[in-house]
Amino acid sequence: MIFKRTINRDDLFPCALCEDAPCTKACGMMDCAALLRAAWFDNEQGAARALPKHLPCAKCTLKCEKSCVFHGQVHIKKVMQQLADIREELDVKERPDRKNLRIDLAGFALKNPFILDAPDASDTLEKCLNALRAGYGGVILPHKIQEHTAGEGYISPRFGSVKMGRSIIELIDIDAEACSFSDSKDGGADEYPSGMAAEGGSYLPESLGFIPVLKRTCPENMVIASYRKSTGIRPADYSILAEKAGADALLLDFTPGTRSALQQLDEIKDCLRAVREKSSIPLILRFQASDADQTELLALAEEYDVSVLNPQYSGKGILSVNQHYYAPEPSVRGKSAIGLTRGLNMKPTALAQQAILAKNKSSEKLQFLSGTGIECWSDGLDFILLGASAVCVSEAVMHYGLRVIDDLTDGLSGYLAEKNLNGIQRLIGIALANITDAEELDSNAIMYPNISRTKCIRCGRCSLVCKECSTGALTTDFGSVPMLIARNCTGCHLCIQNCPTGALTPTRRINA
Repeated sequence: MIFKRTINRDDLFPCALCEDAPCTKACGMMDCAALLRAAWFDNEQGAARALPKHLPCAKCTLKCEKSCVFHGQVHIKKVMQQLADIREELDVKERPDRKNLRIDLAGFALKNPFILDAPDASDTLEKCLNALRAGYGGVILPHKIQEHTAGEGYISPRFGSVKMGRSIIELIDIDAEACSFSDSKDGGADEYPSGMAAEGGSYLPESLGFIPVLKRTCPENMVIASYRKSTGIRPADYSILAEKAGADALLLDFTPGTRSALQQLDEIKDCLRAVREKSSIPLILRFQASDADQTELLALAEEYDVSVLNPQYSGKGILSVNQHYYAPEPSVRGKSAIGLTRGLNMKPTALAQQAILAKNKSSEKLQFLSGTGIECWSDGLDFILLGASAVCVSEAVMHYGLRVIDDLTDGLSGYLAEKNLNGIQRLIGIALANITDAEELDSNAIMYPNISRTKCIRCGRCSLVCKECSTGALTTDFGSVPMLIARNCTGCHLCIQNCPTGALTPTRRINA
């Protein structure tokens, strides 16, 4: 049951995933909003298990739908009945124990593999506490806290997005550090900022001051300090302060700027050498995966006892250009900057790079903290199957808030229960053996498309793309269901990918 998605997001539109949802208030019998949200985040089984024993929808007057902010457009009763049908098919009737999510990262026992990595959601002590109390296994503290008064010192607007329907698939951030044309803005690495206490001083710089409170309040959660050159303090001194503050690990971030791969490697080497001379704190190395030389990077990680690699797959991007005022969007008084792009559309590249790094024999002793484009538990599981011990949660929090952790943990623990696994460890990297070169794939078998006459709406898109972009194996007359000419079909599945209704599906593989 876990492998079959019954409720698609199209069934839930135009649900706004309200914070204080009127549907739940109107129902009074169950938390409709939480159930809809669970289905949205691919956690249908968790939602089904959370249903009341006796579904109150049978004699309902649809108060929930009438109270909806979209005035009855979300068919809540139908979704609840679908969840009830799913519950009848579940093998596991009770909610899975989330203790099966425990994993070790850099010597710390995480209660789950989801680590908050969203600087804007962890830039105050209160936000960090809220995140850890919400259920995240750990938090990466921002390397620098912006201490501006409201309306002063902020870039506005800062964010833009690429959307598919109502879902954000790419977020553009034009913050000043997203992409500088020169590394000269990184700040002096050999000077303390104004008011900074030197080694041995009592004052902890930036977010390091959060650590004693976080560890005292949430000792079971991992707190990771982060360092970037623009922090304005020597890396060795920063590592000492982080260790004394009680950080469980220190993340060294080498992603900003426009340095070449060779320059980046030299800087990483100098930083690691300096830190290891002064500190024994576990190290996490963050780098731009597409720019790094794998062989040298892995050698540096081994030489300087790096515990975890944190490859980044974000790119530099421009959202669009205003075709009347000729300024990129979002623009600030008619000007913009090249932004940092992250989102669901980066996930395929991130997964590929994760696999490449994990398959490298030199990385066998390293752990990976990975993840880009994670929105639901199955996204995180993809990275784990390709070698990640834990995953960063960033975009989902920026889009939906901290509450996504509920369905991340519930969905993943439900998956483990369905697979009769009592932990994640056995899954780490299990899919790597099934990745090979394209030349080694079987080219002597074919999977033809199967055409459903009931689902087909006779739009002709499949035959159009097959005729103009493939082999012309699909033919159709106006208003008729397409027909397959098997001798012309190569089984590329371009038609399946373009079908808007799912009327085309793969058949079983047969010899060509």
